[in-house]
Amino acid sequence: MREYMVESVRLGDNTVQISTSLVPWGNYNVYAIGRVTDSIGKLFLRITLESDDFDQPGFAKDHPDHAGKGMRRFSIDSYRETGVDSSGQRTQTQPSTNSSTDNRITKPSGRSF
Repeated sequence: MREYMVESVRLGDNTVQISTSLVPWGNYNVYAIGRVTDSIGKLFLRITLESDDFDQPGFAKDHPDHAGKGMRRFSIDSYRETGVDSSGQRTQTQPSTNSSTDNRITKPSGRSF
Protein backbone atom coordinates (compact mmCIF):
# COMPACT_ATOMS: atom_id res chain seq x y z
CA MET A 1 0.00 0.00 0.00
CA ARG A 2 1.47 3.35 -1.08
CA GLU A 3 -0.73 5.57 1.11
CA TYR A 4 -3.69 5.42 3.44
CA MET A 5 -6.48 7.90 4.15
CA VAL A 6 -6.40 9.59 7.53
CA GLU A 7 -9.26 12.05 7.14
CA SER A 8 -12.14 13.03 4.88
CA VAL A 9 -13.77 16.45 5.31
CA ARG A 10 -16.78 17.96 3.53
CA LEU A 11 -16.45 21.63 2.67
CA GLY A 12 -19.77 22.78 1.26
CA ASP A 13 -20.26 20.80 -1.95
CA ASN A 14 -16.62 19.68 -2.01
CA THR A 15 -14.75 16.94 -0.18
CA VAL A 16 -11.08 16.81 0.85
CA GLN A 17 -9.55 13.39 1.43
CA ILE A 18 -6.18 13.50 3.18
CA SER A 19 -3.82 10.55 2.87
CA THR A 20 -0.34 9.93 4.25
CA SER A 21 2.44 7.46 3.49
CA LEU A 22 4.82 5.47 5.65
CA VAL A 23 7.42 5.75 2.90
CA PRO A 24 7.57 8.83 0.64
CA TRP A 25 6.73 8.12 -3.02
CA GLY A 26 7.10 9.63 -6.46
CA ASN A 27 9.69 11.89 -8.04
CA TYR A 28 9.19 14.58 -5.39
CA ASN A 29 9.02 12.33 -2.29
CA VAL A 30 5.36 12.88 -1.43
CA TYR A 31 4.66 12.35 2.27
CA ALA A 32 0.99 13.37 2.27
CA ILE A 33 -1.65 14.27 -0.29
CA GLY A 34 -5.02 15.99 -0.17
CA ARG A 35 -7.46 15.31 -2.99
CA VAL A 36 -10.29 17.81 -3.42
CA THR A 37 -13.36 16.62 -5.32
CA ASP A 38 -16.59 18.35 -6.28
CA SER A 39 -20.16 17.28 -5.51
CA ILE A 40 -20.08 14.49 -8.12
CA GLY A 41 -16.67 13.18 -7.00
CA LYS A 42 -14.62 14.74 -9.81
CA LEU A 43 -11.06 15.56 -8.74
CA PHE A 44 -10.17 19.22 -9.33
CA LEU A 45 -7.25 19.88 -6.97
CA ARG A 46 -4.39 17.94 -5.38
CA ILE A 47 -2.33 19.37 -2.51
CA THR A 48 0.91 17.59 -1.62
CA LEU A 49 3.46 17.73 1.18
CA GLU A 50 6.74 17.03 -0.62
CA SER A 51 10.44 16.83 0.18
CA ASP A 52 12.20 16.80 -3.19
CA ASP A 53 15.78 15.47 -3.13
CA PHE A 54 16.73 18.33 -5.49
CA ASP A 55 15.99 20.89 -2.73
CA GLN A 56 18.15 19.24 -0.07
CA PRO A 57 21.67 20.49 -1.01
CA GLY A 58 20.48 24.11 -0.77
CA PHE A 59 18.79 23.36 2.54
CA ALA A 60 21.99 21.75 3.85
CA LYS A 61 24.01 24.81 2.78
CA ASP A 62 21.56 27.25 4.44
CA HIS A 63 20.92 25.10 7.55
CA PRO A 64 23.86 22.72 8.13
CA ASP A 65 22.89 22.13 11.76
CA HIS A 66 19.38 20.95 10.81
CA ALA A 67 20.52 18.91 7.81
CA GLY A 68 23.17 17.28 9.99
CA LYS A 69 20.37 16.03 12.25
CA GLY A 70 18.55 14.47 9.29
CA MET A 71 15.99 17.24 8.84
CA ARG A 72 14.77 18.03 5.30
CA ARG A 73 13.19 20.95 3.45
CA PHE A 74 9.48 20.40 2.72
CA SER A 75 7.07 22.22 0.47
CA ILE A 76 3.31 22.29 0.09
CA ASP A 77 2.40 22.20 -3.58
CA SER A 78 -0.98 22.28 -5.30
CA TYR A 79 -2.04 21.08 -8.71
CA ARG A 80 -5.34 22.06 -10.32
CA GLU A 81 -6.84 19.66 -12.85
CA THR A 82 -7.48 21.53 -16.11
CA GLY A 83 -8.72 18.76 -18.42
CA VAL A 84 -7.02 17.54 -21.58
CA ASP A 85 -5.17 19.42 -24.31
CA SER A 86 -5.73 19.17 -28.09
CA SER A 87 -3.65 15.97 -28.26
CA GLY A 88 -5.69 14.28 -25.51
CA GLN A 89 -2.99 14.60 -22.82
CA ARG A 90 -4.15 15.39 -19.27
CA THR A 91 -3.06 18.85 -18.15
CA GLN A 92 -2.76 20.55 -14.80
CA THR A 93 -1.64 23.91 -13.47
CA GLN A 94 0.07 24.84 -10.25
CA PRO A 95 -1.89 27.70 -8.63
CA SER A 96 0.15 30.64 -7.42
CA THR A 97 1.33 30.52 -3.83
CA ASN A 98 2.26 34.21 -3.74
CA SER A 99 1.45 35.35 -0.20
CA SER A 100 0.24 38.72 -1.49
CA THR A 101 -2.68 37.12 -3.34
CA ASP A 102 -5.87 35.50 -2.15
CA ASN A 103 -5.09 31.78 -2.32
CA ARG A 104 -8.55 30.41 -1.62
CA ILE A 105 -9.75 27.95 -4.21
CA THR A 106 -13.00 29.07 -5.82
CA LYS A 107 -15.24 26.67 -7.75
CA PRO A 108 -17.52 27.90 -10.55
CA SER A 109 -20.33 28.06 -7.99
CA GLY A 110 -18.47 31.02 -6.47
CA ARG A 111 -17.95 29.22 -3.16
CA SER A 112 -14.42 29.13 -1.83
CA PHE A 113 -12.58 27.26 0.87
